Amino acid sequence: MNILSFEFKRHLKMTIFFALFLAIFSSGILFFYIYIKEDLDMMMEFFDRFPAPMKAMMGSEVSIVTKPLGLFSFIYSFISLIPAIQAIYLGLSIHGSPFSEKTSEFIFTKPASRARHFVMKVFSGFALLILETVFFIAVLALVLFFMGESDDSASTLLWFADAFLLTQVVFFALGTLLAYLFMGIKSYLSVSLGVAAFFFAISAFAVSGNTDKLKFLTPFQYHRFDSVLLNGYLDSDLFFFSLLIITVLFGISYFRLTSADVYNR
Repeated sequence: MNILSFEFKRHLKMTIFFALFLAIFSSGILFFYIYIKEDLDMMMEFFDRFPAPMKAMMGSEVSIVTKPLGLFSFIYSFISLIPAIQAIYLGLSIHGSPFSEKTSEFIFTKPASRARHFVMKVFSGFALLILETVFFIAVLALVLFFMGESDDSASTLLWFADAFLLTQVVFFALGTLLAYLFMGIKSYLSVSLGVAAFFFAISAFAVSGNTDKLKFLTPFQYHRFDSVLLNGYLDSDLFFFSLLIITVLFGISYFRLTSADVYNR
């Protein structure tokens, strides 16, 4: 069986589950906007009373909640931890069984080189994350269409898709690196939760704003939906920094794989 299709099928159910969660949650936020848009002035007064650290975590401009996608991006900042956990878990589960799940069979009997084995696993992760992103953004577009708010949202949604996918790939690459650095990991979920929570805590409590250099320490700050909505595009510095981080993480992971003994348990 092809390595890419094997890993893709093995993790498809999990990806669909998370994609459905994001779709249902996102739809709920957008439809919630219909019921609260008359009371947004009161909400703004409420948000102004929040302490400075919480305002920093929520974003640089709370007033974006007056738009449907603004409200969505505002609330999404609080649950962005969940997709991050999923991406790290995906990286761990795809790459975290180097001595099982047919890895030895692919390397020794197919034959498949370690390089091809690694690249196909990475591509399978990319394919799953792209599928999740397309489904997620398509649901947002569909809901906005039914709400009559789709006229000026098409380009924003495309930038949202880029931001979501890039952030997920960074966390996927991080999960991949952890899989090869610590090959004896027993619980992928607990590791994913701990690592994602660590970076989320940095984002929430250490980063004081968009100009804070500490934002480079946490992927949660690379491509925030609220920043994309305000600027209308991705930050170019953070975009290239994301690509650099992804390349470095995958590079270290590959060299770790090439130096490890692979055998059949």
